[in-house]
Amino acid sequence: MNNKNNTHADHWDQEVDWIVVGSGGGGMTSALAAKHLGMDTLIVEKSGYVGGSTARSGGCVWIPNNYLVLDGGLPDTEELAKTYMAHTVGDRTPVELQHAFLEYGPQMIEFLRDHSQMHFEWSKGYSDYYAEQPGGFADGRALEPLPFNVYQLKSNFKYLRPPVMDGVHWTSLSLRGLQIMGGLRRHSAGRKQLLKTIGDTIKNVLTRQRMATMGQGVASRLYQSIIDANIPVELNTPLTRLIEEEGRVVGIEVAKNHKPLRYRAKRGVLLAAGGFAHNQAMREKYHPYPTQARWSVANESNTGDGINAGAELGGKLDLMDDAWWGPVS
Repeated sequence: MNNKNNTHADHWDQEVDWIVVGSGGGGMTSALAAKHLGMDTLIVEKSGYVGGSTARSGGCVWIPNNYLVLDGGLPDTEELAKTYMAHTVGDRTPVELQHAFLEYGPQMIEFLRDHSQMHFEWSKGYSDYYAEQPGGFADGRALEPLPFNVYQLKSNFKYLRPPVMDGVHWTSLSLRGLQIMGGLRRHSAGRKQLLKTIGDTIKNVLTRQRMATMGQGVASRLYQSIIDANIPVELNTPLTRLIEEEGRVVGIEVAKNHKPLRYRAKRGVLLAAGGFAHNQAMREKYHPYPTQARWSVANESNTGDGINAGAELGGKLDLMDDAWWGPVS
């Protein structure tokens, strides 16, 4: 055992039940679930913003057999989803984890519906990526957030990570709507979507509503839920290492505004600090050449801190060459 992980073991600057490292969609959802279960919960965030790369994403979540697609008429089942994943993922990840995802994913969507501001709609027509495979659907299983007026965040709005493109809050444009509008030269649905977007933009500007959709919608809805649940978020508080005692992680060391502090987690620590999009050395180690951190639209604080902290304690790494690739020029 690394002795440095046990120095000053009796001194803690703060003690809670559950610590979440990272304030993206996954981290905030975990914090809400822990708080609902009665745990004293804390989120630590490296940057000065809440939302992580979720706030810069398309905001879709792929959860088979959820109540929204079923209510919408999609003939989905857990068995169909298992078949689809068997033909697309195969044994590249443990089957028991795939099945856990399929079992608990729909429950997560219902939990957020019942206990938070995080409300989704079915993005019908956003196809499964391999819809031709057994168990796939051309109408897709993707969900995206309902628009959210970010002015509801009031003074906390300034802490929401800004979107990649300025001005998107005025349009109310969903990811599915953006796809439809992309075909405006080919079909009338695209032209209708363009006119709707223009109308929504004018209405939102006149009524002073900044409607977040896509990743901004997910981040802002979850952030409002975190505020409603009185879950503290410590910004500018990067993780520096995990603290281990007798083979178990019992807390974290952070550098809050450059000051080293130790936080004890009586129930556990969740690493939800994202990947390593802006760590040039890790990109060169794991990704195809050439690669540049400046190409990424992920948030700039996404530098592999959680990955490296886990690896230092013997955590096994896998799929490090995998990413969600897309043109950004």
